Amino acid sequence: MAILTPQRDPCPFCGNLDGSNRCAFVIRGRSVSAFVNPRQYERGALLVIPNRHVPSILEATPEEMAEIARLNHRLSHALAKAFPLTGLNIFQNNGISAGQTVPHIHVHLVPRYTTSETGKIFRERDYRPTAMEERERIAQTIRDELREVD
Repeated sequence: MAILTPQRDPCPFCGNLDGSNRCAFVIRGRSVSAFVNPRQYERGALLVIPNRHVPSILEATPEEMAEIARLNHRLSHALAKAFPLTGLNIFQNNGISAGQTVPHIHVHLVPRYTTSETGKIFRERDYRPTAMEERERIAQTIRDELREVD
């Protein structure tokens, strides 16, 4: 049985990649990219995606998943340098029944702080989008530290 993914056309993440949507990219790689989550439920929350439209993990190639894992590792180090985090959530949902809301595979990197509510689950509808100017500031802060990680 196939994983039932959300149906949104056009895909908002593909819109980020092709420039149709404004987005605060931290990094644009050859096969994977990362950008600041528009809803900053924790300061520095990022989304890591393949550049190719991939609805779920079942359609991703092993190479794409390996590149995502490598970028997650680099970004985790940059986040730890950029912010006073005390923890880090890394998660990915596949299918509507698992909480996926965008039909493009994405991994959440979520810094956690002493003020974070432990165990709280992010739901997109519970948070308003953060202003683009603030997302750009966050992206630049992380990019500055990413250079130090490399």
